[in-house]
Amino acid sequence: MQRLIKYIFIGLAAIIWQIAPNTVFAAQPSISETDAAEALQQVKDNIDLVFKQFDKGLSISAKKLSTIGLEGDEAEQVLEDLIQINPSIISCGTVDKFGHIAAIEPQKYYTVIGDDISKQSHIVELYETKQPVFSDIFKSLEGPWSIAIHYPIFDSAHDFIGSVYILFDPKSLFKRATFEYAKSLPANFWVMETDGHIIYSSSNPRTLGLNVFDSNYFQANPGIADISENITLNRNGDGEYKACGKKSAKSSIRKVFWTTVELYKAELRLIIDLKKAAAPEKISTPQTSQTLPQEKPMTREIIKTNKAPAAIGPYSQAIKTGNLVFVSGQIPIDPATGQVAPSQIKTQTRLVLENLKAVLEASGASLETVVKADVFLKSMQDFQAMNEVYTEYFGKSLPARATVAVVTLPKDVLVEISAIAEAA
Repeated sequence: MQRLIKYIFIGLAAIIWQIAPNTVFAAQPSISETDAAEALQQVKDNIDLVFKQFDKGLSISAKKLSTIGLEGDEAEQVLEDLIQINPSIISCGTVDKFGHIAAIEPQKYYTVIGDDISKQSHIVELYETKQPVFSDIFKSLEGPWSIAIHYPIFDSAHDFIGSVYILFDPKSLFKRATFEYAKSLPANFWVMETDGHIIYSSSNPRTLGLNVFDSNYFQANPGIADISENITLNRNGDGEYKACGKKSAKSSIRKVFWTTVELYKAELRLIIDLKKAAAPEKISTPQTSQTLPQEKPMTREIIKTNKAPAAIGPYSQAIKTGNLVFVSGQIPIDPATGQVAPSQIKTQTRLVLENLKAVLEASGASLETVVKADVFLKSMQDFQAMNEVYTEYFGKSLPARATVAVVTLPKDVLVEISAIAEAA
């Protein structure tokens, strides 16, 4: 019996199925539970790093403001520096001991200076405890759904004089933290407060701010509320629930893993949600006397070279299939020493591209045959400097490219580049 082998590539993961005559199988993309758990841990590490940056920035700012005061040119400079910590920050400001906004950056929000926010629950908690607080999600004066982090300020006599705060966009922050995984894995990431409020969903942004326990939106899908009850009660775990489609009567079993990220005693549940692996669905087709043409199977080759850094996780340096080469993200590690290059964007970019070149050449491709590159930067402020070096390598071939800023990169490097190329 002749069988036609079909391959579909999603990123570097191949979904393979066989088609016997008169039969079609529908492939369902999936990932292993081990890979899902590893991805969840990586995202948690990303978020933990951002929260540490927030804590450090607020602590330093509070110390400065304790001597220079809550408003004025010097205070505005402190806030301008604080807002540079992360691109998800909407605004930074100071609040006096009566609950009035004393200063704010950027300038487009100056109209809220003087507004009374003393009745907001996190401000009430701050003034009662004189400890840093992490708010629930709320509609801010600045407009979007937001989360505020307030840090108390004390003067030289140790008297409480107010607070300095960061107001950030949770959708932006968690999208950056999950970006690399959400775009390549058949899974959904969501973040939930312990009272059931959704503060991020990679697959359904309409749920932002909704509560899984009492929102009408989730009434048609009671399985989410059931699993969410378990999630809110336990810091870590895994489980399953039945998901009902909005446009179909069909339901599916979803597998979830969750963990906890926290700052100032506020806990957020970080969840990865994936379709439980199942056998391919068999779809019968009418009998026909026509014989399917036989196609030559595509080969799949793992590329490995000691002229570039070894993989630091469960992946290959590159995969070659047919005449295409998919090169994993390269970072500025010197393959000879195993050390990360100095934290200078041009130096790191050059080493990344040399590593990329080495992997390409090991596969029979080259920089000139690259058709698509993806550049990941820790900061968009490095875009111009990175581009200067990038042009030296790709200035003539000009492959298609996407460049994005992410929360953090492996080993805290400044740049990572992956590529797809044609091989001989």
